[in-house]
This record gives sequence, structure tokens and C-alpha cells, in this order.
Amino acid sequence: MGIGASRSATDLFELSGRDGTLYASVSGDNAFHIKGINWFGSETYCGPPGGLDRHPVGFYLDFLQRHKFNAIRLLFAHEFIEKDDIVHTAESEDPLFFQTRYLEMFTILCREAAKRGMLVMVAAHRLRHDAWPGKGLWYDDDIGWPVSRVKTSWSKLAAVLCGEWNVHLSNQEKLVYSPHVYGPSVYQQHYFDDQRFPANMPESRAPTVTTKKAAGTFGGKGAAKLPKAEHPAEQDVISFGKNFGKK
Repeated sequence: MGIGASRSATDLFELSGRDGTLYASVSGDNAFHIKGINWFGSETYCGPPGGLDRHPVGFYLDFLQRHKFNAIRLLFAHEFIEKDDIVHTAESEDPLFFQTRYLEMFTILCREAAKRGMLVMVAAHRLRHDAWPGKGLWYDDDIGWPVSRVKTSWSKLAAVLCGEWNVHLSNQEKLVYSPHVYGPSVYQQHYFDDQRFPANMPESRAPTVTTKKAAGTFGGKGAAKLPKAEHPAEQDVISFGKNFGKK
């Protein structure tokens, strides 16, 4: 389902879950289905997401609209939110971002998406652009990013974007910690080598599981020959998601 592109910043748009189904304030009693993409790039440097050296923003968003996508996940690094420098753009890239700062860039992207009735989710993909994969948490005291500094960064971003109808950042109680849970074909975590695998998977989740969390990304490569642990790792995530919250 798409969303009317003529909505204004003052329009109420809320999502709610009921009996395992998602509903939106614009859908009434009809289920709301999200069909979205990840647009990577802005978490790795102070600049717009990838592909804009080939085509302008509108080219990609029009393509998504034609194919009935209604959501985009944009990634950022807290380091760049804090600095808010002018973004790096090549001469061949979309002039929409010429001489804009990092935070303003996200406003432009969100408004271009809004013109096409698309929701935007912003995700803190890294603390610093070079702190990858990190410790798997949303903070890291060892590299100078304690929880307090992370909260300040989120608040700075929310102050800029929470007025956009298609972005929801005004309520920090609804921030979700969504760790990546890739299989070994993408990243060889130490728990895949444990002799107890996959029985040790609940133990591996213990340090990061909270009541407000979801798997941000899971899966693996589509190669013909995959590591032996790939299938049980992915099945564990699916089973955990299905059973989470059940008594």
C-alpha cells in the first residue's frame, strides 16, 4: 500500500501493531504492508547515499514508486551527525546536495521521498565511519562514544527531521535497537565456531536483547556453496523472531 504524496507535515501518521498485523492511520481497518529498501552509503562518509554519480535522486525514487515501494531505510554515522559538515559531492552527482550539510542532506532526501508518498526510517549504522563492525552495541566507551553522546546525536537528528510527516523521530521511546545478525557467509562471528552451535545461539543474544529490538538485517550471501553453519544460523533468527514475546 502506498501513502498519499499530498500529505503535509502536520498530518497525523501513526503505525500500530495488532494481532501480528501492521496498521496505519491512513489505512483504517486495512492492513498496511511495508515494501522497502536499504539505501547504503551515508554511513561510510560525509556524503549522500550511493549511486548519485550515475543518476539523480529522482531517478531512483521514481523507479521505486513505479514498483510500489513505500519505504526507504537511510543510514548514518553519529560522527557525521555531530560534525554536520558540508557533504562531499562529485561534479557528476545530484546538484540537490551542492553545498548542503549532512543533516540538511537527510531533510532533502526525506522530502523527496515524501513527494512520492514514501516513509523513511533513519538508522544509526555506525558510531564512526571507521568503527566497523565494532562491538555490536549502540555505544562504545572505548572509542569515546558513551550512551550520553549517542543520545545527544539522536536528539540533534530528531530536532531536524521530526517535523517531516514521513519520518518518526519525535518519540525516543520508540527507538529500536536492531542488531545485524548475518550468517557466517557475511561475517564469521566467534559463536559460529563454538562446538555447541547452534544450541549456543540464545546465549549469544543475551548481551544485546531488549524488549525494544528487532533484527535490522539477517541472512547471507546467495552463493552456491555456503558455510555449513549458514542455514542453522538463519533458521535460528527466524525461529527467535516468531517466538519472541510468546508466553
